[in-house]
Amino acid sequence: MSTLLFEAMERISPLTDEIKEAISTRMRPVRFKEHERFIHIGEPNHTCYFILKGLVRVYYMRNNREVSGMFLKEGQLIALAESFYFKRLSRHGVEALEDCEMLELRFDELEELYWQYPLFMNNSRLFSIYYNIYWRDRYELTTNVPVEEGYRSLLRTDPELIQRVPQVYLASYLHTTESHLSRIRSSIRTG
Repeated sequence: MSTLLFEAMERISPLTDEIKEAISTRMRPVRFKEHERFIHIGEPNHTCYFILKGLVRVYYMRNNREVSGMFLKEGQLIALAESFYFKRLSRHGVEALEDCEMLELRFDELEELYWQYPLFMNNSRLFSIYYNIYWRDRYELTTNVPVEEGYRSLLRTDPELIQRVPQVYLASYLHTTESHLSRIRSSIRTG
């Protein structure tokens, strides 16, 4: 079992060795190839994933076009709340942008861990709060602002992401066109 998962969780709240062992016995390794879609819009999703290696995009449909809503990479968790926790059909899809190695856990296994280990339930609650704030902040830094400001914000906060995400998806994320994003990138490089 990768220590990356426990390092990420323990940044929020410590875990006992017993809880780590219980998590390790339930999580399974899974791989997805570049461009493989493994959570689909309009289908239920009962599995969460922790990314050990690779990059994914979460997307949704707007006016019959895919819009990139977020990007997740090593050390981050994929759990689309409306489907995973509330058993609704997913309004989002997830696509691997690189070959990915992950750990997966089904919802029923997570619930079992919560009941067995209240400390883990508290840790997960804090983990969820942390990620909700993180993604809200990221959303505010890149949307409802001029495209160049959103791009510069990403450049400041996560320059590696800009190198890894194909421009077509980055443009979609910033709610602009590829050509407009290309001009912004050029002006920043030459400016």
